[in-house]
Amino acid sequence: MWDNLDVYLSATENDSTHFQTLNEAVKDPLTFPRLHFFPSVASAFTPFLTRYQTDRPLIMFLYADLKALFKDILKRFVKSDDIPTSATGLTSYYFITCSSWTRWSYF
Repeated sequence: MWDNLDVYLSATENDSTHFQTLNEAVKDPLTFPRLHFFPSVASAFTPFLTRYQTDRPLIMFLYADLKALFKDILKRFVKSDDIPTSATGLTSYYFITCSSWTRWSYF
């Protein structure tokens, strides 16, 4: 579909701001990875959100589930060996060091 949109935009002339915005997005090489990033992150949140949409008391599991969710999201950007295991370590760790980033996190 992305290729078809590119063909359509190159064959069409339009001066509207929406058209110009869409045309710039198609020309940007990072638009396609950005569009795939959102469903990827959403798929990590879906099991957590589904589990907690209930009337049952689940507060005793919230800590472990939030910690697991946070670590799952961090694994997309930071090497697994550099992610702290404790919740205190997760909230206070300084992730700026370049050696911590995975090679996939460079855009």
